[in-house]
Amino acid sequence: MRPRANDPANIPVESSNIRAVGYEPTTKKLFVRFQNGTLYEYADVPEQTFNEFNDAHSKGKYFSASIRNNFTSTKIEELLSE
Repeated sequence: MRPRANDPANIPVESSNIRAVGYEPTTKKLFVRFQNGTLYEYADVPEQTFNEFNDAHSKGKYFSASIRNNFTSTKIEELLSE
């Protein structure tokens, strides 16, 4: 499924758990849309962390090890049926 044009998580990724990601360098916000459609925002994520995440062979492993419990997250929206 392709991200919507206005979706902040607009970079599709190959992952069994993560559908797409996005990053706002001026605010250091990372956006992660999971395969179930839920969109989360992670605050104060350095651009280097986003680049490493985007370049990681396994997005899920990198996310679990380096992002999930290391940055404050907010559930933005839940889209279970698109």
